[in-house]
Amino acid sequence: MHILAVIDSRNRLELDKSELECLHHLKEAESVFLEHDLAHKKLDFTDVPLKNTDVLHVTKHCVPTRIFTDPAFSSTSTAIGSGIELESIQREAHNLSYSLVFLNGCNTATSSNWNYFKHFQTNEQISLLSTFLLNQKSSVIATHWNLVEVLGFVFTFLFYRHFFRCFCSDRAFALAISDLYDLTREEAIEVVNQIANTNDREKRVAALRDSPLSHPFRSPYCTGVYSISSLIRP
Repeated sequence: MHILAVIDSRNRLELDKSELECLHHLKEAESVFLEHDLAHKKLDFTDVPLKNTDVLHVTKHCVPTRIFTDPAFSSTSTAIGSGIELESIQREAHNLSYSLVFLNGCNTATSSNWNYFKHFQTNEQISLLSTFLLNQKSSVIATHWNLVEVLGFVFTFLFYRHFFRCFCSDRAFALAISDLYDLTREEAIEVVNQIANTNDREKRVAALRDSPLSHPFRSPYCTGVYSISSLIRP
């Protein structure tokens, strides 16, 4: 299995590198694991690493599709050339064989059905999520609203812990959501104790210890932020 993990160090997220280390630790020993930093190079969907990728994991700041005056030109970033662009995915998706895309940033499932001139006359909803489905063999995990960074780390751990056992994204997702709902404060502390950076780890552990909640991620804000989508295939 080939795994490509994408970050953008310009975002200065506190847990993105720890998230990648967590993914690297959970994967199969024989899996190929590659990292890509958008700060150094644009993601090229015609390049060899992406053509060989089975799992694409993205953890970075993202913006809603609806803020763009035309969703066909939307991206994960408003800065030109610095994000993952919808048009580049659409152009090459049919040539790619990835089976799982995990868009672990804010608002990655949001869509739009209008541009600057008009609302579309069909029910078409354009989004990064739907565009990644164009290769007709993938499942896409995405978010419906802003994502708290520690939640992104915890859910990454819970999801891939199951995925690398069963290799079924739908089953792994359902189990991870159930785990997230049932996760006690003590169990959550065990998960965040895997954060690599000492200061970041201690800050999250202290926040959980100070929390009055016995199940800190049981809120619908946490359990409802993620969804998984795939095409119905014969």
